[in-house]
Amino acid sequence: MTVAELREALQNQPDDAPVILAKDAEGNAFSPLDEAEPSRWVAYNTWSGEVRDLDSGQGVRAVVLWPVC
Repeated sequence: MTVAELREALQNQPDDAPVILAKDAEGNAFSPLDEAEPSRWVAYNTWSGEVRDLDSGQGVRAVVLWPVC
C-alpha cells in the first residue's frame, strides 16, 4: 500500500478514530499506532525486508508505522 492509497482509505474516517495495527494477517493481536517514521525499505521479497535510516541512501523511501509495545 502506498501513502496515497492509505490517505484514500482513511479519507472518510473520523479524525478522532484511533489507528490500530494488527500483529499479523491472522489477527492474533492488535496494538494502537504509536509513531509514523520516515525511513527506507530494503525488500528481500514481496512480503519481507528490512528498514534502514532515511539518510542511508539504501532502499526506497517509506513510512514505518510503529505500534505501542
